[in-house]
Amino acid sequence: MGKRILVSLFLLGARLLFPQDLELPPDLRQHNLLMVAPSLFNPVLSTEQERSHSLGIWTRWQWQDIDADPTTLLLNYTGTVRNVGFGAGFFQNNTEIFQESGGLVNAAYRYEITDRIALTAGANFFFFKRKLADNRLILEEPILPFQDDTEDFILRLAPALQFSYDAFAVGVVVENMVHYNVDNREPVSASGDPILLVMARYGFLLGPDDLGQPKTLNPLFYVKSIPGYDTQVGLGGRFTTSRYWVQGAYNSYYGLSLGLGGRFLQRFALGGIVEFGSTPGPSGSGTSYEFVASYSFGQPPRRAPEAEPLPEEEPIQEDAITEAARDSLDTVAQARELAMERQRDSMEAARQLALERRRDSVAAGRELAMQRERDSLQAASEARAAAIARERDSLAAARARELALERERDSIQAATEARALVLQQRRDSLAAVERAEQLALQRRRDSLDALEAARERALQRQRDSLLAARREAEAAAAQRRVDSLSRVRAALAEARKRDSLQELAQAQRRRDSLEAAQREAEALAQHEEVAPEAGERYQEAAASEDGLQPGFYLIANVFGTQRYYEAFMKELTGRGLEPKSFYRSENKYNYVYLQRYATIAEARAARDSDFSGKYAGDLWIMRIR
Repeated sequence: MGKRILVSLFLLGARLLFPQDLELPPDLRQHNLLMVAPSLFNPVLSTEQERSHSLGIWTRWQWQDIDADPTTLLLNYTGTVRNVGFGAGFFQNNTEIFQESGGLVNAAYRYEITDRIALTAGANFFFFKRKLADNRLILEEPILPFQDDTEDFILRLAPALQFSYDAFAVGVVVENMVHYNVDNREPVSASGDPILLVMARYGFLLGPDDLGQPKTLNPLFYVKSIPGYDTQVGLGGRFTTSRYWVQGAYNSYYGLSLGLGGRFLQRFALGGIVEFGSTPGPSGSGTSYEFVASYSFGQPPRRAPEAEPLPEEEPIQEDAITEAARDSLDTVAQARELAMERQRDSMEAARQLALERRRDSVAAGRELAMQRERDSLQAASEARAAAIARERDSLAAARARELALERERDSIQAATEARALVLQQRRDSLAAVERAEQLALQRRRDSLDALEAARERALQRQRDSLLAARREAEAAAAQRRVDSLSRVRAALAEARKRDSLQELAQAQRRRDSLEAAQREAEALAQHEEVAPEAGERYQEAAASEDGLQPGFYLIANVFGTQRYYEAFMKELTGRGLEPKSFYRSENKYNYVYLQRYATIAEARAARDSDFSGKYAGDLWIMRIR
């Protein structure tokens, strides 16, 4: 219970003292992976694991609480056979804009130049699906530069190279050397915008721990460059024993991090990492959390073929030895010492006897050896003369072969040059044919563009003529109404001149009837049933809903998300328009419209003219009755 309270206080203090406020980069944020699945940080590290097989899991909650969904998840297997490392896994990563889900494959090879110098090369190959992390935008034509309902299949290659001398190593990783969108058939990132990581590290052996296993300290320094973001400079280290591990690091972009974990039965590892930022994050939480776990099995990997090691004695735990066992161990040690003393005495006696015999044999065989040496010198002289003669013959034959080889090289060179000339002529002819085809294709495109432009101009003239005809008809109708009102006013004036009360009453009744007829005509226009034209987008709603004024609204777009609605209103205002909007509580959408009209004819004329040429997007009509 006390440990739980201490851990809770530690996490609470971390959130209060070290918040973050940064924009989230598009990489995997794997800079804290020093213990479990380090090949994600640098592909060559798969050749340096403690056992030949390992299963690992890693999750990261970026700038949020651990009760939310993790922003990064990795399930990974890593294996090592001699100097070869390999692995595979599944990962999921959220970059705030996109969600990436897929797999990865790792391969690495360590080439030992000498006993102390080695060169290691490796790569991580990613293949995954990418989709929008937030697709709540309700639009007919999105204002974002990407579609909200598509999933892209992405390939990415991250090669790495490392040079090591004893316990010191320096390496480089290019995390997006190949970054290709298979669905769109185009690169995701330009070749001049690499994500580059340069790192240096060293390993210290600090002696054995209480189980006889070595304690290690591994400091690390790295610099990481991501296009469009600040360069990351990192410094960290890891202290490891057979029972636990502790790590600490500082990243100039993400801040300070501390990690702690335990190792159980020499195979299981379990731990956590807390990363503290410098300012509040975008989601309100300033602390990141990571969870790591692994299971290792198999034997420790062997770098090169070597003799089988002698069996080591199992470490004896002194606290488990009984008094009788201690006595037996002392007896065995004394017997071993006595046997070794006897063996040394026998070996010394044998050596003295061998020296005496050797002296006798040397004196007796010295004369025989001298005679044999004289005979061997004579035979060697004769053999040397014969060898000199054979060498002269072989040199003459070698000169003849060298002359023949020189002639053969000249003929091959001439044939190669002739073939290169033929290939160059063939390339030139193919290039000429390709240029002719490109020219013909360009001319065809130009003719099609000209036809399309002429067709567009004809359609524009047709729309302008229809609009002019409608405007003339509406102007004629308005003029007729004005003429009728003028005649009524003239009749009233004439009636006043005659000072006839009866005629005045009749004129008043006539005017009242005309005004009533006009009001009835306007009411009929509001209650007129509109038949949508072919292919026309048209909707109707009740006037009492949300207090809307009756009429025909020219709708530009509809939004269900507040931030996209505000961005669209800002964009239209920046174009010089005066957009208006209303909110319908029935479906909780914001409707953006350009103008309200009294008749369907006026609304259609404005839509067909693209709002007098001021708005190029699609428009549709919504009637409020």
